[in-house]
Amino acid sequence: RLYSRSVPYAYDSLIEIHGQWIRPDFMLPNHNNLLIEFKGMDNQDYNEKFARKLTILEGAGMQVVVVEPKDLDKINSMII
Repeated sequence: RLYSRSVPYAYDSLIEIHGQWIRPDFMLPNHNNLLIEFKGMDNQDYNEKFARKLTILEGAGMQVVVVEPKDLDKINSMII
């Protein structure tokens, strides 16, 4: 939906934060590098890794929007 609305984004780009390498799902450079993370699964291992990723991103002062499958119908109003 970002593409169809001509919203510039970087997908799955590798970035370094305090010596740790992270791959945000989407980075929106024209929106103060807002990050969008898609939480597509729900199991213990995935949830722990996802929480760790969010902690690192938010600890670095990055703005993160988490999108889950149930949010896909309203994604336009969440981002733009």
